[in-house]
Amino acid sequence: MKKLTFPALEDVLVSNSGCSEFAHDEVCRRFNELLSLEVTNTDRFLEALRHYKAVLSGRFVLSMLDPMQREGFHSITVFVAHEEFDNFVEFMEEYEEGSVERELDEICGLHADGFTKAVYMVCARDTFHIIQSASSSPLFPIPYFYSTHLMNYVAHDRICVGYPRFTFLRQGLEVFSTPFATSFTVKSRNMMFPFAEGCSPHLACGACARTFQDEFACTMDLDTMLPGDYGHLLWKLGGAVCCPTCKSTHRFVATS
Repeated sequence: MKKLTFPALEDVLVSNSGCSEFAHDEVCRRFNELLSLEVTNTDRFLEALRHYKAVLSGRFVLSMLDPMQREGFHSITVFVAHEEFDNFVEFMEEYEEGSVERELDEICGLHADGFTKAVYMVCARDTFHIIQSASSSPLFPIPYFYSTHLMNYVAHDRICVGYPRFTFLRQGLEVFSTPFATSFTVKSRNMMFPFAEGCSPHLACGACARTFQDEFACTMDLDTMLPGDYGHLLWKLGGAVCCPTCKSTHRFVATS
């Protein structure tokens, strides 16, 4: 089967409301290929994601969607449900030969309101940022990224892209601006992800409530018989609005 390039993947995923079987198979192939390089046993690691309510996110997931982003990629970001954080760290220590090198006060590109604790862990095959969600849902920190192109995740049973119509065009919508976010913006531009101007009606509108289950997200199921429960997440980006009738709102994240 011919490999699907990123622009071709964009054509398939952006032009359709769902994901074609071809695009689905290619993304899943990339994921399995990359994960096998990062952990000692992929099946055991995926089962740990399910058992401890954890998801992969950040640059690792982005590099899986777009191989050009693999260059300069460093640690793998893992978000873990608040109550399972210590258990997941112990799993990584036992099965991935992990060692916690230090606690992290900040995570580049992620606002501190989204998490309560983070550690940098060196494992047998790679390094990890293990991040404790501020909620019982491991998805809670994701909308706290400074750009929409990082608002994606991989669970044991699914791959989800929060803003596919931007991400697959190698664009990101900047969420809010702080000195820390400004430095991250420069880094993101170097990653070939320029920021989109304005917003698209009801897709990235600052007043529009979004979920990973709505029609604007793209979800690809992985081959598993055990679905996971990662909670239901609702968020608004805040800031720019898409039409005069929209009211500007403060950014918020909530779970239900």
